[in-house]
Amino acid sequence: MRIVYVSDERYPSTHTDTQQVAMTVDALTKVGANVSLMVPAMRRSPGVRPGSDDKRRLDWTSQSDAIRSYYGVSSDFRLIPLYSVNPEWRILTKTLHSLLSQSKLRGLRPDVVYTRNIGTAAVATIRGFPVILESYRVIDVNYHAFSRFWRSVVSRRNFLGVICHSRMSGESFVRVGVPDFKVQVIHNGFDIGSMKPEISQKDARKLLNWDETRFTATYTGHLNPNKGVDVLAQWAASTPSIHHVWVGGGNNGNTDYAAHEKDRAGAANVELVGWVPPAELPPYLYASDALLIPPTAKPLTHHGSTVLPMKTFTYMAAGRAIIAPDLPDVREVLVHEKNALLVEPDRLDVAQSALLRLQRDPQFAQEIGRNAKMDSISATWTSRAEKILRFVERRLQQS
Repeated sequence: MRIVYVSDERYPSTHTDTQQVAMTVDALTKVGANVSLMVPAMRRSPGVRPGSDDKRRLDWTSQSDAIRSYYGVSSDFRLIPLYSVNPEWRILTKTLHSLLSQSKLRGLRPDVVYTRNIGTAAVATIRGFPVILESYRVIDVNYHAFSRFWRSVVSRRNFLGVICHSRMSGESFVRVGVPDFKVQVIHNGFDIGSMKPEISQKDARKLLNWDETRFTATYTGHLNPNKGVDVLAQWAASTPSIHHVWVGGGNNGNTDYAAHEKDRAGAANVELVGWVPPAELPPYLYASDALLIPPTAKPLTHHGSTVLPMKTFTYMAAGRAIIAPDLPDVREVLVHEKNALLVEPDRLDVAQSALLRLQRDPQFAQEIGRNAKMDSISATWTSRAEKILRFVERRLQQS
């Protein structure tokens, strides 16, 4: 099966969705699909870190090597550059990429056009290509004004369907008119290769030069205002006996924002590591006693930018106790007191008690960590890719 995955994101990048795309393409290739990834050709010099504002031209060979190295992918999928202007307005970039990709698609003649960009999916469907859209969005909230036009697109036979990252997302697509047989919920996964070799907590702490005895709770990911960093800071300040580690930040001043929130909350027990490439993250997870998802509903209900965070699956694979907000998306994979502690969102006292409970009861923390690891066994990117191919093949036959 020839699949062309069209992505308008800049690669490599600290954006989580670029990692998700790279891992999906890599896994689809490993399970037998012939996959090409079409991405914007960047204007950066070789070696410039992801997120840099350097606009010098990065030659395509260097960009291809940087993509494979940064995400730790090893399969032989093809990278296709799409040269375009590089405007500052993100919406203009997405629109231009959607339109310019169509001429290249005609020459490639794929069996399936695969994308996370709704505009690309709509244009490719209208042009007659078989199309799969992948999405994490609660679509009737994020794209309410788009709903009427969207119904006319998804009714076409060559619109094969939507692969959603959560049941919340899948149900929202049905609400805006996508037939339920065209909607498939397939959760994200984790990279089993990057989690090996599994190292002991003691060895991981030596590697990172951490105190071997102090209880440590770690958050990994973006540190922008939409992710609940203020809540993380207050949580840390309320548990001064615990070593809190934040691994992340990305670009656009997010690390400075996180440092400001930490200082504002008086959380002197927070270690702000900064961003590390995905392939270098596992030692931080193995060195931890607890792994944290900000205990707030705002990223889901107010911003709509986080639905069932991708980090959830990597956390589970690490075999450490997880604390997360008790929300519908998270409950699709985490079960309170079985493989995680789920806490009432935006209740600092409840989150504080949960973390102190893990500190007081290491046996319980280890038990739910082991359960999480067992539950992650079927959540690899490869397993996910096999589910995607089965759905796509079925829809091609039906259409």
